[in-house]
Formats: sequence, C-alpha cells, structure tokens
Amino acid sequence: MTAPPLSPEEIRGQLRGLGYLGGPLGRFVAGAGSRSLLATCLGVGARVGALLGGLLAFLLFLGYLMLDRFLLLAPADATLLLLYLLPLGLLAGAAAGLLLGALASGLFALLRRTPTRIDLAATKAAALGGIGLALYLALAWSRLRSRLPEPGLLADLLAGFASVVAGVLAAAALRPATLLVLALVGRAPPLTRSERARGRFGLAAALLAGSLAISLGLRIGGGRTPASADLPDFAVRETKASALLLAVDGLDASLLERLASEGVLPRLASLRDRSARFDLDASAYRVPAVFWTTVATGLPVEAHGVASTATFRPRGFAGTLLVDRAAVGFHEVLNVVFPTLRLAREAPITASLLRSRSLFDVVSAKGLPIGLVNYWLSHPVLDRPGFALSERAYWKARFNASAAGRGRRPLAVEGEAHPPEVFAEFSTLAEFPPAGADPAQRAESLDASVERALLAFAPRFSPRLAAAGLWGLDTLLHAALAAQPGPGADLDTARRLTAAYAALDSRIGRILDALPSATAFFVAFPGSAARPGSEARYNGDRALLWVSGPGVLSGSKGQANPLDLAPTLLGLLGLPASAEMPGRPLAEAFEPGTLVDPPRVPTFGRPPRGAGREAFDDEMVSILRALGYL
Repeated sequence: MTAPPLSPEEIRGQLRGLGYLGGPLGRFVAGAGSRSLLATCLGVGARVGALLGGLLAFLLFLGYLMLDRFLLLAPADATLLLLYLLPLGLLAGAAAGLLLGALASGLFALLRRTPTRIDLAATKAAALGGIGLALYLALAWSRLRSRLPEPGLLADLLAGFASVVAGVLAAAALRPATLLVLALVGRAPPLTRSERARGRFGLAAALLAGSLAISLGLRIGGGRTPASADLPDFAVRETKASALLLAVDGLDASLLERLASEGVLPRLASLRDRSARFDLDASAYRVPAVFWTTVATGLPVEAHGVASTATFRPRGFAGTLLVDRAAVGFHEVLNVVFPTLRLAREAPITASLLRSRSLFDVVSAKGLPIGLVNYWLSHPVLDRPGFALSERAYWKARFNASAAGRGRRPLAVEGEAHPPEVFAEFSTLAEFPPAGADPAQRAESLDASVERALLAFAPRFSPRLAAAGLWGLDTLLHAALAAQPGPGADLDTARRLTAAYAALDSRIGRILDALPSATAFFVAFPGSAARPGSEARYNGDRALLWVSGPGVLSGSKGQANPLDLAPTLLGLLGLPASAEMPGRPLAEAFEPGTLVDPPRVPTFGRPPRGAGREAFDDEMVSILRALGYL
C-alpha cells in the first residue's frame, strides 16, 4: 500500500524547512546547504547570534540615549557610540552563537537527530535569549546584593533560582516567537493556527521581558535631561551673614583630639571650644569627590549623579558619557568592556556632569558673590559674581610652570579660573615643590597655595560664601600607604602626619584671622586609603562639623548628616532650600533668628552641560591617580 501523496503546501513546507525557499532573512539564518551536522550548527548559530547581538547593540544604544540624553544634542558622539556598539554586538553574538552551535552539534550527534536549519535557528535564538536574560538578572542581583546589609545564602539561592526560571520561561517564549518572525519575514513554512497563537504569545512575552529588563537596567527615571532647568524666581532675604566652608580631606578625628589635648594644635583646639560641634555620618562615602559633592548639592549620590572621581569617555568623544553604576549592563559596557578593548579612556568628573545645581551655583545666580579655591567638582567655574579657582587650577598652574623645562607648551585656561586673569595671579602666588620633593613637601605646597589664594582674593571680592579645599592630609596619607613598608616607616609616617596636622592648625588660624566676620564651617572628611597588595584598609572613624561665628551656640550637638550642610548654609545667607533636599537646617547650632527658613522651592533645576573634552583631561587623570584618588 502506497503512502498518500503530499500536498503542495506540505512540499513547500519541507523545502522551506530545509532553507531552499526562504526570503532574505530566512536565507541568511539558514545559510547554504551544509554537508555536516557540525557545519550546520555552527553556521546557523553564528548567524542567529549575530542578529541577536546586533539587536542587543541597538537596544544598548537606545538605553544610553535615555541614560544621558545630552547625547541627543551631540549627534557626532551618538553616531560614534552606535558605530562602537554594533560591531561589538555582532561579534559577541556571533561568538556566543558559535559556542552554542558547537555544543548543540555534540548533543544532536549523541541523540542521533538531524534538525532542520529553521528549527535550529528557533532553538538557538531561544537558548541565547534565555541564557542572556538569566545572566543579566544574576548581574542585577549582584549589584543589588552589595546594597543589602546581609543578604545571606538563602537570598542568593532564591535569586539564582529566579534567574534560571526567568531564563527558561524566556527561552520557551522565544522559540515560537522566532518561528513566527521567520514565517512573517523570511517566508518560512506556514504555521498552523495554534502555532501562530503560540508565536504571538511568545513574541508579546519576549517583548515584555525585554522591556522589564531594560527598565531595570536604566533605573526608571535615572536619565539626564538634555537642557538645564531655569533657576526658580525667589526672593533672597537680607542678612548680614557671610559663610566660610573649610573642607579638609583625610583628617582623623581621634588623632585630632589627641594632638589637641597634647597642645600640638592650639588654634584648632580654640576653634573646637567655641564651636557648635557635630559628628557627621560619612559611613556611606569612601570617595572625597562624592562626599564634597553631596555637601555642595545637599542631595544624595543617586540624585546628584557623582559616584566616583572619574568616568570613562569613549575615544573620539567630544563630550562625556555619564552612566550611573546602578545602570545594570550599561555601566559594565562603558566601564569594563570599552576600556578593556581600548575604546574608552578615563576622564575626570566635572561639575558640568552634575544633575543638580550646587549651592555655589544657586547663591551666585542670585547675585551674591562667591569665593572658591580648590573645592572638589567646581570645574569648570561659573561666570558669576566673585572669584573661583577650580580643583584643576593648582595642577594646571604647576604644569605650566614646568612646561618649558619639559619641552612642552603651557596650556590655556579652560574653566579653571574666574575671572580669567585671576589664574595668572594665582600662578605667581602658588607654591610648587621642587623636583624630588617628598610627599609631605608636596602636600604642604598644595595647601599653602590654597591658603595664599584665599587670603589674596577674598578681601578683594568680599564673597558672601567662600569655600576652600585642603587636600594635604589626604594626599600625604595616600602617599604613605603607597610606599613600601620598611624599618621605621610607621614612625616616619607618624612624624610627618603630626607635622602636617600642626601645619594645618596654623593655616586654619591664619584663614580665620583674615575673615573674622564669616561664620566658619570646619568640615573634616576622614578619607579612605589602602596599602597596595594588602587587604588592610584605613578608614577614618568619623567626619566632623564645627560651626563658629556670630550667633553660634557652642557645645556638642550630637549627630548630623552631610545633607544638612547645604540647607544650613543657604538659610544663613537668606536663601530657601529646595524640596528635593532631604537635609534640614541645623537650627540648634544658632541663636533664634540667625537662620532664615523660608518656604522651600520645588527644585533648583539642573546646571547647563558644559564643555566636554579638554586638553588637560589626561594630565588631570594622571595627577588623580598619582594622588591615590583613582
């Protein structure tokens, strides 16, 4: 008895299943006829992987546009980013497809099965998608895990199980979805009604899973707006107060108290006794730039957007691409994959990348003069009343002073100083250590230059809000820990630190004498450093806030938060805080009526995006690395 003849539809289905009648997409996926199972699996795997990798690259590109929408204003940078991502996605997808194809060929050989190319394409697309989603969720859990106090083994097991289940469900949805797409686009064999229904359901489920994964990676609402919001119109209440923020890096509170009790620090001891004193909770901060940005903005890290001292800039970019560490996957591509492939290099974080205005921005925008010297993330400085020397000013002045001797040209001012002529005067005031100077001499030269600038320019510009960053202790500490330990090394470090604290004591005294009417905010950040090759890490015990001046009630006031500094400084100068600031004015430090506490404005808006790449960027990265900040 002969078998019934096949219908034309069944014949076409078998031919299409073998890849002979497919459209462009079907022919690309199925490829030409292969003579072996291994060649078939490898060919189909590479093609499917390349397609999925290209799709993933395009989705990454869209994600970067959402994370940093300033890219929309820089089409050349956006195009370059897409040109970087597409080849990487195609190559990575093809490599993953080849690996999966090799494994599949061995499995099919053991099972003695010879699947069609279309069936192979659907199976491999499902496997790649499922494995990719499972790995992505595992990465997301590792990021979330670092924020939890003690997740424990059970939480790890549950997260791993959930990742695997999600991957299996995604694979189950992707297989019928791929068959449906191939049938629609590549003219694969016609599908039955039930197959089309499963394909539609699988496609919808795959799109939903992809959307949820992208939303997780982007941290909904975490993108940067492309234009700066206007500063709201509000009145400044007239006060006679002026404020001085002394920002000291790397100060150990316990060592300060011991040296003060021994009489080594008379001026700091006197300041302590007449100040309202707070212990600041700095446990969430290990990077000085992040701590001082939090102080200046009054906002937590996730709001102001600065989580490190540097970021990575793709090569050829005119601007800078800022991606938060919380952006799962996107952060890894920019900060791991690109640098590994030498497609990106480190660039220092600047104030133009802030998501929020600093209090210096707000105060000067309302017409009150400011005075900034070496404050973290003040570069590029603003064209506003007063004067400003950014955290790059000293280092560029030192670079220019030695440029001729090294056969290099001095660099022009690129936002390091305002007014611009202040930079030339500062270059003559600054103290530069001689070649071969030890770390203590270099630290002393830096802080001495900051002091000289503040004392020279503050009387001339009469700032209502002044701030000076003193890095000396922290740079000395980093240098001491970077040195190889040897006989007497710890004793030598102790002597240098004692001398550095004594120099700081005298410096603080001279600054306070020069600005006697200002309310001084002495803020000391403990810093953090590690000896190379050692697991031991130094973390200062706590941060300090001492407030002294007119209307201040001296004595210990307990705990405060770094987020409280901005509302307090604004209130002292007669300005409202913003509703976005979680901190509170430290009213207990002042006599009644000293602080102004008007109704808060909804937001101070976002600063304008400044210039991107600068000639001094690479040199500044080298300096920050040498100082131990990178």
